[in-house]
Amino acid sequence: MSQALIDLVREKFPEAVVSSHSHRGDEVVTVRRENLVEVIGFLRNDPQTDLKLLRQIAGVDLLTYKTEMTGGAALASIEAPAYEMQRKPRVEPRYYVSYNLYSITKHHSLRVRVELRSDDVKVPSITSLYRTA
Repeated sequence: MSQALIDLVREKFPEAVVSSHSHRGDEVVTVRRENLVEVIGFLRNDPQTDLKLLRQIAGVDLLTYKTEMTGGAALASIEAPAYEMQRKPRVEPRYYVSYNLYSITKHHSLRVRVELRSDDVKVPSITSLYRTA
């Protein structure tokens, strides 16, 4: 059903979806920041999706992701200052916020992501939808 969730989001919000992928049960849809609350609200409240549980919110910094310095891996946070000193080109968008949603009744999940540039890292709050956010 999770690929169907991605398809449903693409159908309902074609202008909102930046990208998506589905691989071995890991379904992710990346949406535009300005559509985040609307998309997550739909996923939470629509009976077809019923994603009423917010399992996790994660913020990810891609500072050293897939660079020649790391060979495709990431650096430990203690190593990042040394990396910064080398003035390597930055990855943009540098950050993303990932919302891991789950339906207890339908037993499916979806990660909704928002990408953020290093010069504008604000995301709208979803606390009106999930008090745990």
